[in-house]
Amino acid sequence: MRLQQRLQLFQTDPRIERINAELRPGETRGESVLNVRVAERRPIKAWLNTTTSRHRAVGSNRVMGTIVDESLLGFGDRVSVSTVNRLASIVMRMAAGSIRT
Repeated sequence: MRLQQRLQLFQTDPRIERINAELRPGETRGESVLNVRVAERRPIKAWLNTTTSRHRAVGSNRVMGTIVDESLLGFGDRVSVSTVNRLASIVMRMAAGSIRT
């Protein structure tokens, strides 16, 4: 496999944002120097989703929060944590908390 093909293979890695390589002649005949710069992707992502498509009896508004670490130990091991809560119960808890204080 050629050097260019191997560098392109690195670009398919989800942990790598960008890879730049420069091949220059070395100091002696037959020698080369390869300078490689790698920019990693941000490993941690977080987002919130809301839905209002459920029936009122079960809480029509729902909030889901997710946090993902794409490389927890540095080996491309992915960990995801999600939580779901109905928006009505969050608002009720907030209102009840403010009334008590």
